[in-house]
Amino acid sequence: MSKKNIVVVGGGYAGLSVINKLEGTLPSNYRIVLVEKQEFMFLRLAAARASTSEDISDQVLVAYDRVFKSQDVGVVVKASVTQIKPHSVVISTPHDLFGSEIDFEYLVCQTAPQF
Repeated sequence: MSKKNIVVVGGGYAGLSVINKLEGTLPSNYRIVLVEKQEFMFLRLAAARASTSEDISDQVLVAYDRVFKSQDVGVVVKASVTQIKPHSVVISTPHDLFGSEIDFEYLVCQTAPQF
C-alpha cells in the first residue's frame, strides 16, 4: 500500500512547526514531504547569541536532513515548487522517489518572503 503525502512547501519556522505537530500524530499510511531548496535553516536568533558566545555556535544551522526520525515518517526533497496543481506539485529538480511531480492529499505552503 502506497503512502499518502502531506506536502509542506518551505522549511522555515512555520513549516517546521507544522511538521513537528504532524509528526507525532501522523497515521501510518501518511508521509510528510518537506520541499525546501536550501540544505539547512539559518536560525537568526541563535546567530545573534552565537556571535558573543561559542556555546551554541554549532546550533546556528539546522540541517534539513535531520528533520525526520525516519523516512517512513518524512522525506526531504531539495527543490523548489514550480507549479501547484489540484492534487500535486511540480518540483524544479527531479527526486529519486517522486520524479518531477509529487502527489498529495494535503498541501501546506509556508514559504518565506524574498528579500
